[in-house]
Amino acid sequence: MQRTTALLFFCTALLGSPVAAHAADDGAALREPPSPSSSERRATVVDAGPSRLLLATGAATFAFSYGGAAWVGLTSTRSADRPLLVPFAGPWIALHAHVTAACDQLGGPCGQETAYSGLLIADGLVQAASAVQIALAFVHRELHETSEPVMRTAHVSVAPARAPGGGLALAAVGEF
Repeated sequence: MQRTTALLFFCTALLGSPVAAHAADDGAALREPPSPSSSERRATVVDAGPSRLLLATGAATFAFSYGGAAWVGLTSTRSADRPLLVPFAGPWIALHAHVTAACDQLGGPCGQETAYSGLLIADGLVQAASAVQIALAFVHRELHETSEPVMRTAHVSVAPARAPGGGLALAAVGEF
């Protein structure tokens, strides 16, 4: 009897940790430990691409600033306004063209060219800011937290137990 008990404990130590599996005194079936809930989930962070907010506001800012400048470049009769059709660099090229064409001919104060120059500088700065917004959209990426079910591995535990007739037995409980 002692050899059997020692063999059972040895097998238990080799095969896994003992489980709380005991037979009731009236010979009821073995109870297995409560299994972890199937709703266990693991949270992971996923890169969802560029920041949609920065990308949308940058594109809208560029469309607003370049659209107005391009319209002026297309409809104006002055050759100094044609460079406005070039995105980002157009306002700066047009600024140089306005200054050299109008102010150098007058030799003195430029009159309305000061207001036009201010508008061209503002348009150039807004177009540059829109380019920065679009670039930042790809630097500051959107991250979403998702949860996925925890994948469980098969687990078997073996432990000594009492048989319904009062003898010793070996109980195995597993999760698959």
